[in-house]
Amino acid sequence: MWELTADVGAYSGHGKSGPYTTGNKLPEGLLMNNSNIHDKISSNSFPCNNIWQFIPKGHTVAQGVGTRFTVCPLGIASVGPRSMLSIGYILLIALVTLSCKEVGPASPTAVSVHPTIAAPSNLVMRHVLTVGSYTNYLPQEYIDPVTHQLTGFDVDLIKAITQQLRLRINIVNADFSTLIDRLKQKQFDVTISAMSITPDLQKKANFISYFRGGESLLVHKGNPSHISNLEDLCGQKVAVKEGSFEQNDLVASNEKCQKRGKQLINIITRSQFSNVTQLLAEQKVVATYQDSAQTDYFVKLHPDLFEVGGGIVDANLEGIAVRKGDTAMLNGVSAAFRALVSDGTYDRIVMRWGLTSGEISTADMSILYTGRLMPSDAV
Repeated sequence: MWELTADVGAYSGHGKSGPYTTGNKLPEGLLMNNSNIHDKISSNSFPCNNIWQFIPKGHTVAQGVGTRFTVCPLGIASVGPRSMLSIGYILLIALVTLSCKEVGPASPTAVSVHPTIAAPSNLVMRHVLTVGSYTNYLPQEYIDPVTHQLTGFDVDLIKAITQQLRLRINIVNADFSTLIDRLKQKQFDVTISAMSITPDLQKKANFISYFRGGESLLVHKGNPSHISNLEDLCGQKVAVKEGSFEQNDLVASNEKCQKRGKQLINIITRSQFSNVTQLLAEQKVVATYQDSAQTDYFVKLHPDLFEVGGGIVDANLEGIAVRKGDTAMLNGVSAAFRALVSDGTYDRIVMRWGLTSGEISTADMSILYTGRLMPSDAV
């Protein structure tokens, strides 16, 4: 039994300028335009539309700002910002006439809870794990434009970890650059947001590594241009998100092409990632260059059109951040994650989203790795 209670949680910011800034308009000519999506979200076919937070009957929570509720007979909490996030990536889905159901995989099934994992007691809200996340980063944390629910690889994983801890969950949207500071201020219990573990960040928070990120190339199925690394791009047309880390890397690669006496890479930039991948779908470029999780996800969605060209470039470990000194939280979340690895739940979540190149082993969990702060659009 569920009942509507008070507003809870607070979040600041609606994203920063970059690939997935909130409030971006859909491209012209999109098969599924803004009004259509709004109608779908508001229709009776989605009885749980505008799902944000559910509190069990009899429980009370602290007053706050920025979060809405809708009653729905679901057993796990879900929370997100008021505004629908940038959904330009649907352009590619519309382009290849995929159904809306393929925007994101189904949520994972319930996990087996390990009886010996102790739930942390020093929580922002009693019996609730408050999670900070920049929820505008496909495919790891984003708002599904059809269901208007928060989804993604990171979201599935942290929900499964919360189940292991026998807690409810409250995922709070926040600007990426503020996550660690707000964690230190005890506005969150943990953060998860495709955040690379860097020496500077390790001075501010403890991390539990859960994923291997980086950059990679997306190419046509069959890889007709035989592209396996950045050196193979000399003299080729390549699309990339404007202002991204990957664009800078391609510019640097052009210096290498020049030194080797080869033609420069013809770098074509677009302001939206959807437009970048559209160029590849229309065979106007031989490859696109982006975060490896995005590459894997689009291969998962369109296996007949695309494949990965080579391996991960600039590999880095991403981590769940825990406040310094919160040993109970660090031990509890770490034990919960290890349980998910041991019982196969972690692997099933990885496979559900197609992020196979980022899956880590138990041995990777304690490695301190120097990488770059990500997501690249949030820096």
